[in-house]
Amino acid sequence: MIIKHNKNLTYTKIPGGIIELRGEAEMDIKKMFLISVNREGRQALEMDLKIGKNKKIARIRSKNISGEKDLDFLEKELKEKFISRTYDEILSMNFQND
Repeated sequence: MIIKHNKNLTYTKIPGGIIELRGEAEMDIKKMFLISVNREGRQALEMDLKIGKNKKIARIRSKNISGEKDLDFLEKELKEKFISRTYDEILSMNFQND
């Protein structure tokens, strides 16, 4: 399962967040690193990302019950193996859900 190509999920294309005063609006998802993952009910995962000194928020949402099952799997995988990995890497990774 690749998040970018999964028909049961939607995801934040450009994560948003607060930019430090006089900070630059860095939007390169290859430089955004995962710092935490939280479940928002049954239908969404919220991911806290860091880029430089700025924090961003991205979400992966389910479109249906199959997507909710995918989120269950992704939540576990992201928390166990993907902290400090880039957002681009997470969206492009081929997760193996047996």
